[in-house]
Amino acid sequence: VIDPIDVIKGISLQDLHQMLYDSNLDTKEIEKAKQGQKADYPKGIPECGADALRFALCAYTTKGRDINLDIKRVEGYRLFCNKLWNALKFTLNILGPNFVPSPSFKLTGKENEIDQWLLSRLHFASETCNKGFEEYDFQKLTTCCHNLWRYEICDFYLESLKPINASSDEQAKALSKQVLYTAIDIALRLTHPFMPFVTEELFQRLPRRSKQCPESIVITKYPEAKEFDFNRNENLEKEVNFIQSLIHNVMSLRSEYNLAKKQVPLYVKIDESCLSNGLEPYLTTIQVNDKIHLYLVF
Repeated sequence: VIDPIDVIKGISLQDLHQMLYDSNLDTKEIEKAKQGQKADYPKGIPECGADALRFALCAYTTKGRDINLDIKRVEGYRLFCNKLWNALKFTLNILGPNFVPSPSFKLTGKENEIDQWLLSRLHFASETCNKGFEEYDFQKLTTCCHNLWRYEICDFYLESLKPINASSDEQAKALSKQVLYTAIDIALRLTHPFMPFVTEELFQRLPRRSKQCPESIVITKYPEAKEFDFNRNENLEKEVNFIQSLIHNVMSLRSEYNLAKKQVPLYVKIDESCLSNGLEPYLTTIQVNDKIHLYLVF
């Protein structure tokens, strides 16, 4: 049995052994337990924090009253907390010190495809999370929040903002900033029930839409898709899924041929005209990705 405090604050292997001697276990049972601790926690239990532990417990699918807790999984969610910190740091850097969010987010019709895609995914995430609470399906909730932050906001959308932020198109910059702020705000509120400490700290660093907005995320309304000014666009999501698959496959090829860390450009020839037309809106996202140096040839 693992003491939750030991997972939150961390504990060395020696201290774990000492706890056995302080218990009422028989001497033979103590030696057996020590061997088990050495096998499971050869370096003790690292400090993971309360949010990572809570998120891990909610992410488990349980059919009984016992959980075979994997500390590596809790450690993974501790790193996930770090990813949230880095995402907000990057966001504040892009928004700048003088950014003022609009009183309420409304579509202008000038958002690019990637902006629209992210809004569509936010709509889906909000629907999924609300349904998950209704069904007490906490695994669905945590999976949705994890995917939204890690794969959709951090790994894809933030990367797509780099060329826009480096351009001279002020209108595109202003639109993307409003979308980015909206995404981070919604994502923090969706994740808050599972990671209350991290999300509160990050929420406090975001500017408010107005002086009437709640001062704490604890009393902020949970996102509901029906209240958004945008809807889900499944056709657009399929298009972007193809772009993500293209980038992922190129990165896999780079790794396979040991070119992952080399600044070697890779060219992909597109023969089908219908496919080239579909890729046209995403050229900037694909070709300016500083991780893969990918260029399309039509």
